[in-house]
Amino acid sequence: MVATFHSHLTVTVVAPSESDPARVEAALRLLGRMVAQVYARDMALVNSDGHGDPAWIPPEEEMMTLRRSEVRDAAQARRQAAAAIEKQVGANREMYDYNRSLVEAFWPEISEFHVAWMARVASQMALDILREEVIWYQGRPYVTIKGLIRLLNRHPQFDNYELEPASEELRKAMRVAREEEQVWLCRLWRKDRTRPAIGYGRATPEDTFVGYGRINKEEAPDQERPPSAGSGQAFRTPAVVEMAQERAIRHAAQSAFAWEFMSTLEQPASEDHGRVDPENGDVTPFLEDGSPNTVGCTASQRRCIHALARALGLPEGNVDGETGQVLEAGWRADLYRLYGKTSTMRLTVAEAREYIESLTSEHPDLEEPTAGQREAERQDLWERMRQLLQSLPRDTPRQVCAWFRREHGLEVKPEELTADRPPGRVPGYALRRLAEGLRSYQVKLAPGPDL
Repeated sequence: MVATFHSHLTVTVVAPSESDPARVEAALRLLGRMVAQVYARDMALVNSDGHGDPAWIPPEEEMMTLRRSEVRDAAQARRQAAAAIEKQVGANREMYDYNRSLVEAFWPEISEFHVAWMARVASQMALDILREEVIWYQGRPYVTIKGLIRLLNRHPQFDNYELEPASEELRKAMRVAREEEQVWLCRLWRKDRTRPAIGYGRATPEDTFVGYGRINKEEAPDQERPPSAGSGQAFRTPAVVEMAQERAIRHAAQSAFAWEFMSTLEQPASEDHGRVDPENGDVTPFLEDGSPNTVGCTASQRRCIHALARALGLPEGNVDGETGQVLEAGWRADLYRLYGKTSTMRLTVAEAREYIESLTSEHPDLEEPTAGQREAERQDLWERMRQLLQSLPRDTPRQVCAWFRREHGLEVKPEELTADRPPGRVPGYALRRLAEGLRSYQVKLAPGPDL
């Protein structure tokens, strides 16, 4: 592919000849980065002498300098935000400094801005970091159930709460099909109100793991031990009732008081308790002893099942969870027929792998493509690249953002284009300047030499 900007700068990108979807997606993302780099180089070219020199292209060192400048600007913005947070501390300066030292000791990997944010939350809400009343969780301060109970008991209008399991009528109304799924109701009273705030909490054994235990062969026979747990080995114990109760209390408390920073994030699924693949950011679940976890399938497996179903045109289907009656044929009905589950969230790693293999083996159109199919795929890739390039000068930045996100799986923000990569290694480009700058440019597209 040859892209020409302003009639004097040409960049050639060689597209893959194979129809591997991963390589096609990589080529599209490469194109997005290439367009941004071309624009940056073109701006440096024009600004160098006022009118541009067709024979001069900034070297790679120039691009590295531009990138380092962007990093410095972002770091300076974070420092300014951290300084703004420190100005809001006021009389709690001593407590803020103490909490800041604890945050830096417990979470040394987070940025200066996040350290200031976490210390400010702990200081303003008077929560103890050492007692784990507030922790750093999933990129933000998170008030644990210990901190939540402390906040409730400290509030002058708090008038106790009560918990009870959901009735059969309520479970039917909430469409709870599985007997092992716990649903609890929390009523929380305030002294200045006549009616309580109500919150509900749901939890299942598959996606709820809080705490650990050890098993002894003399105390529990083999059939009672968790998968891959040997004698004396540590394993995760599902505390389904406790987690459902905690979620109910948290939801009721937020309805009654709505404190700032009181997150309602629920306990993550078991896949989040695994090893992160540095290549694609995928998470492989595992048990405490290091063996693979057979409880929850990974996020990549779930995405793969949904993508295959869409590619094959399979309807979603519907199943009555209580009677097992197939209301509408589809892949969810197949899941229930094969594994007794209607959601990919409930599948184990082995079940998800088996179902993916069944989808790919039963449909010959998913096998290795022929030479003609590869050429058709390559031509389709050129067409998608042409649309991508032409959409930039034609559409508004907001439309470009939506198009990148919808058609090519690129995470696009209003002001920058970022490739979908693990956190901390995400390149960013100013999309608004890019889209507006390309409006006056003429873009040409032609196939390049094959590998």
